[in-house]
Amino acid sequence: MRLMVVDVVALDEQGHTVPGLAREDFEIEVDGKSHEADTLDATCGAEQADLPGGTATTASVEPPPRGAPPPRRVVIAISFVGVRGACRSESDMDPCVALDRLKREFRKRSRLNEDEYLVVSIGRTVRVEQPFTHNPADVVRTIDRMEDDLTLWDGSASYGGDALLNGLDALLDSLGRVPGSKVLVLYNNGPGPCPATNEARYDGIAARAAASRTAIYPMDVSGYLLNSCPGAVEAHGLTRLAEMTGGRVTAKTWNHTLALARAEHDLDCRYSVGFYDRDAVLGRDRALTVKVRRPGLRVLHPSAYVFRSEDAERKDLLRAAHQLPDLFQGGLVRTHVFPLRPSGRKRWDCLVVVDFPVDLSGSGDAAIRDFGVTVRGRAAGVFRFDRRVTLRAREGAGAGERRVSFMDRATLGPGEYEIDAVLVDPDGRVPSAVRETVRVPEVPISRPFLVGPYLGNPAGRDVVIQSPSAARAADGALASDLRGDYIGGSTSFEPLLVQRLQNAQSEVAVLTLACGLERRRRAEGRVVRRALLDEDGADVGSLSPVPLAGFDEGESGCRTLLDRIPARGLRPGRYLFEAAIEPAPDPDTARSSVRFTVPSPPDPPASTGPP
Repeated sequence: MRLMVVDVVALDEQGHTVPGLAREDFEIEVDGKSHEADTLDATCGAEQADLPGGTATTASVEPPPRGAPPPRRVVIAISFVGVRGACRSESDMDPCVALDRLKREFRKRSRLNEDEYLVVSIGRTVRVEQPFTHNPADVVRTIDRMEDDLTLWDGSASYGGDALLNGLDALLDSLGRVPGSKVLVLYNNGPGPCPATNEARYDGIAARAAASRTAIYPMDVSGYLLNSCPGAVEAHGLTRLAEMTGGRVTAKTWNHTLALARAEHDLDCRYSVGFYDRDAVLGRDRALTVKVRRPGLRVLHPSAYVFRSEDAERKDLLRAAHQLPDLFQGGLVRTHVFPLRPSGRKRWDCLVVVDFPVDLSGSGDAAIRDFGVTVRGRAAGVFRFDRRVTLRAREGAGAGERRVSFMDRATLGPGEYEIDAVLVDPDGRVPSAVRETVRVPEVPISRPFLVGPYLGNPAGRDVVIQSPSAARAADGALASDLRGDYIGGSTSFEPLLVQRLQNAQSEVAVLTLACGLERRRRAEGRVVRRALLDEDGADVGSLSPVPLAGFDEGESGCRTLLDRIPARGLRPGRYLFEAAIEPAPDPDTARSSVRFTVPSPPDPPASTGPP
């Protein structure tokens, strides 16, 4: 027996929400079998705002519940599936007009309010454009940027309707982690994928909507329904999405803010009806019907639900975290891409790093973590890896936190990339994820240049793992037949993704590469100078210049410099490590620097002995 709570909206014949209903007014059917409502939580204000072109309902009003009402959580999902071009001021494309009017609506709203707005885009992938915010101005700025984002408006037909349904699946699974009732206002150019050929997909969306307590309010921004699939208008995709999730569809109108107004209007008066499913079976879809015993009223509600097993829920959340890492950020996992050396004239050999903590017990029990990283550019998926790591504390090493750094190599061209990293404890339920944006520069040609400097630590008690390709790049002495991942020792280079030393007694390692030396005459007479400056610009110490001529540069044409600086001789504060090629062939590429912080030593523990 399991309790199921479903959010419903009661409407009168004019389409206005009806407050004042009691638990006894609701009747529930599950797979055709009648159930009584066991619990009821009503959220209805004392007044209902009019919808455009309508009048307020005259139904009796029940006082609002005690305490402050929860914030209205509104998700604005803008579908770019199959839309080509981009919005400009002179554009009269229907999606552009809709976005412009949506911006105007949010400009009219007060600067800060209790409502929370989340903006997402759905195209080849689904992504968060603006996390939940109380500020309508954030929504305006986000939509303004989206209008010119060519990564959204590519118009590819290769991902069609499946992209919209896949995006909604991931979005609803993610929203299940956000408490309370929510509305999802979906702006789509056209009537949506055909339900006749996607029936199972729509059933799954209905069940996910019920689990996440999210109703979908779709709007066809084309102003009229395109005949993309046979059958009546009522059978088209957006209509089905609304009916099956407890929302309302808006179509055949140029009022592009009507869907938002309807969603917020309905969210102001919503009933959370609970009942016990005494025949619950994990993984089995259940058809749901909710009725009101009062005449003249109808109910908006999800048409299905399912109780998922822990394993199925974990898999769904993991899939959602890979698609929407912004909604799973927990601060545990970090990732970055470091260009190392040129790979030809137009691409870079890059180091892709993922870093996360693991708590180890002193009992020798294993700590298992699954993690994956995806690097995307304009192409769908450029580079990806997945791993499972199992850690145990060595006997006598003691319990405590260790950091794990995993490194792999990728060949990337110049441009902007998104890096998604997802970390999950197989025994845990909710993954942790992060999305970062990095820009890979153009490869300088015909002159020497610097790469880095990059900061690191000797691994010490932490764990550094390298893929075979990354290990060979870091240490050419490794056997060429290395097959598996390589686990480094305590002196291995551990990249610092947070440029702050772990403690004032550790050592900072600085990796710098001088490249563009394929022709020996470019190196003649040039040296690399390095200096360490404090936050006031005072010289703390300079290292001996390293000549660039007279070494075997190999195919990459790069010379690698690894400097180790003891932090114990540095006062707490911020420092700047500078490197420069002299004489400089190009001031823009022959000088580079990196900042880092040396922390203050921890306070000594308080005395617990007698005075």
